[in-house]
Amino acid sequence: LYALSNGTPISGANFDVTVSPSSGLDKTAVTEVGGEPGNYTVTFTPYSATVYTVRFVATGPISEPASTVFVLVVNDVETGLTIYGDSSLEIGLTETYNTTFRYEMINGTGIETADIDVVYSGPAGMLSWNIGEYGVGNYSVAFAASLPGAYIITLIAFKQYHQRASDSFSLIIRDIPTNLTLSVGTSDEMGLTDTYKMSFVYAMYNGTGIEAATIEVIHSGAPTAIIPLVTPLGLGNYSIQFNATISGGFLVTIAASKQYHQGSSNSFLLVVREITTNMVSLNGTGDFVGFGKDYRLFVSYTNGSGDGLPGANVSVVDADAGIVWSPTQIEAPGVYSLLLTPLTSGSLSVIVQATLLNHQTKVVFFTLTVTAIPTTLTTLNLSTSISADQNFTVYLHYQDEDTTPLENSILGILNPPAQLTYSAFEELGNGTYRVTLTPLSIGTFDIVFSSRKAGYQTDYAGFTLSATIIQTDLNVAADFPRDTITYSEQYNLFVLYTRTDSGYNVTGATIRIESPSTGLSSTVVEEVDGGYTITLDPQKSGNWTISIYASRDNHEESLTHFRLEVEPISITVEFVSDLTAMENQEFPVTVRLLEFGTNNTIDDALVWYRFSVSKVGLFREMNSTGAPGEYAVRHQVPLYANTIYRLEINVEKENYILTDIPDVPFVITPNVIERNSLLIVSSSGIGTFLVIFFVALRISTRRKKAQIETDLINKRRFDDADNIIGVIVMHKNSGIPVYSRIVKGGFEEGIVAAFISAVTHFREEFEMFDEEAMKVIPISDIIRAVQTKNLICAFVTIRSASIEHNRKMESYGEQVATYLDDFYTESRPSGALDSRIAEILDYVFDETMDGNLVKFYKVAEDQQFPRRYRLLEQLLEDIETRHCARPVHLAQGVSTFGVSEAHGCT
Repeated sequence: LYALSNGTPISGANFDVTVSPSSGLDKTAVTEVGGEPGNYTVTFTPYSATVYTVRFVATGPISEPASTVFVLVVNDVETGLTIYGDSSLEIGLTETYNTTFRYEMINGTGIETADIDVVYSGPAGMLSWNIGEYGVGNYSVAFAASLPGAYIITLIAFKQYHQRASDSFSLIIRDIPTNLTLSVGTSDEMGLTDTYKMSFVYAMYNGTGIEAATIEVIHSGAPTAIIPLVTPLGLGNYSIQFNATISGGFLVTIAASKQYHQGSSNSFLLVVREITTNMVSLNGTGDFVGFGKDYRLFVSYTNGSGDGLPGANVSVVDADAGIVWSPTQIEAPGVYSLLLTPLTSGSLSVIVQATLLNHQTKVVFFTLTVTAIPTTLTTLNLSTSISADQNFTVYLHYQDEDTTPLENSILGILNPPAQLTYSAFEELGNGTYRVTLTPLSIGTFDIVFSSRKAGYQTDYAGFTLSATIIQTDLNVAADFPRDTITYSEQYNLFVLYTRTDSGYNVTGATIRIESPSTGLSSTVVEEVDGGYTITLDPQKSGNWTISIYASRDNHEESLTHFRLEVEPISITVEFVSDLTAMENQEFPVTVRLLEFGTNNTIDDALVWYRFSVSKVGLFREMNSTGAPGEYAVRHQVPLYANTIYRLEINVEKENYILTDIPDVPFVITPNVIERNSLLIVSSSGIGTFLVIFFVALRISTRRKKAQIETDLINKRRFDDADNIIGVIVMHKNSGIPVYSRIVKGGFEEGIVAAFISAVTHFREEFEMFDEEAMKVIPISDIIRAVQTKNLICAFVTIRSASIEHNRKMESYGEQVATYLDDFYTESRPSGALDSRIAEILDYVFDETMDGNLVKFYKVAEDQQFPRRYRLLEQLLEDIETRHCARPVHLAQGVSTFGVSEAHGCT
């Protein structure tokens, strides 16, 4: 900037520029910057690095001259040198290493014709190189070493006006690689007295032989075992001569080395053969000897010419267990013997070896067969039978052929049965042994015992053990196999399940209770002494035939029977109300029901009463009063009736029984006032009385109708029970009767004979049995039969049986099948029925066929129909019916006859 002192720019000035030193720095003319008055520019170009002083003198058109000075410092160009390749590498001594590098300015421009210096550390004077340039800034250099070693090489490049630059790398020169090649393979052999020669080559990799090398021969074994002698042949070829002093195998290693050359080695196996020998067994390859005797074995050891070799080491090197030997004895030159002692019988092998220095080692194989001594094994008995939970001890005797007892022998069982265990065999001395056998299940076990001892023959003995089911018996601990209790009581029944062989009680058994009837529960408790208490809890009165089964694993199942009769509780009737009343006035009839012999009241019973003069008429129902055991009804006796009545009470309740119907006199006193008042009753009063009378009559008629229906059902049961004459149970195949019961007497014996004959004639038709078999089969009008699997139940009746009566016969047949079918199979019966079974069938007849009704009740004689029912009687005789006509037929007949309810047909 050229301006006045006040800062006003001066344009159009002239400049004088002086540079010191004057050379090395070019400049342009000073020019004014366009558009910027007073501002001038000049360009300098340096050609060498130095410090320049520049002076500017400006002269304006109208101004005084002015000057200024500035200093310009010019540096060398910044450069860099980069060697291409690894920073460290290794080559052989005879190899040349070529590498390249670049010398360039910092902007990447290569610098050519630079001066290159090589500086290295390592063996002095042993590294040479040759540098060449092959492009702008690119140079190559080749290195060659004349001495192995490690060289650190630095390349330095420089040029005028440019900075120096350098880079380094390491170069390792190794020894010359070599190899050593043998003229033999991996192994060879020679005789002990022979001289062995072989050759080898020691050369560089390129095949150039290395002469004057150092050769070393080493071998395994003794130092003087083999003696080598090395002879150079020239051009890297060498020969070695070996002489041996002892036989054997030797690993020979040959190593070669020389300065500046890598060492190399190779190995092979040199076998020095021994002197040829022969060895034979003079006893052959095998022989026999008895157990307990020694055996001497002779062997011969000779050389190849057949001469005996004394001083050899002859010994047994391997042998089977069970044979020992004595030290070797010398019998003659080359003849040796060993004394063999067998410890057991069988084939025993030995291997005998002979060794002698520098002679071949030989072996012979020899087999000595030791024969065992015959033996005999016997048992005290050949078989036995025991209960399944018992064990048995077997005694055995073991001896040799001279009857000498054999002790310390080994006894066992061949393939013992899986369901049999046995103890360890116990030796008792003098050749006697024992073992205890325990069966785990029922069955027959065939056992084979074996005995053996070293040097003796193995012998065997058989034994049969039979394990049978344990026989048992089941008994009721009571005087009689039946008893009686009252309803609501429990019954404790004690049974004993015992073994028949020892009489001991069987514990842990399963007790099973079975009964053909329902309503009986039971529990079983095992007592400490081994018995069992069965608690029977009946839920109703009646008779139970109980089958008791006892069983346990490996024990026989036993059965016993017991009959329990559960009697209903007897009822006592107490009259609570007075037994006197006035006629034509209601009076209460109140009774109390008690359990007999106690003060326990009875509720929920059906109670009837009958108030009559001659104990004829219907029983009427009484109602509970709500008080414990009390039942009441209100009754009234009309005017002018009798004064002495009979009051009867009847009671029905399940599991209760009224043994005798209470019958007490009841006194009615006349009602004098009402009797007199009847004489003056008005006509209106008579009308009212008639209305009340007819209403009461209507109610009485309905009650009488219900009572007639109940009486009709009871009459049918009595008719069926009274219709039966007898029953016979016979065997189906043989026709032999096994049970019979005749309930009616007074008839001809011919009826029974015809009955049996008819059933026997038709029994051949009962050949098949299936689920539909147990139905009533009519044989004649008065004979019915029901078949089971093995039996026929035949019934004889007075007249044809009703439908309900047939059903009872079928039920009887089903229960007979339950009790007797298993007793009688298809074979002919061999004995009479057990009395207990007969009692059971009697009970089944009474309960199923209503036999009790015949025993405890009597059917009244037939009475004539009242005259008012004569039309109904005629109607029933005209219609075929059982017990009662069908309702539709009755209705039609009633309509035909014109009979109405008003005339008395109900």
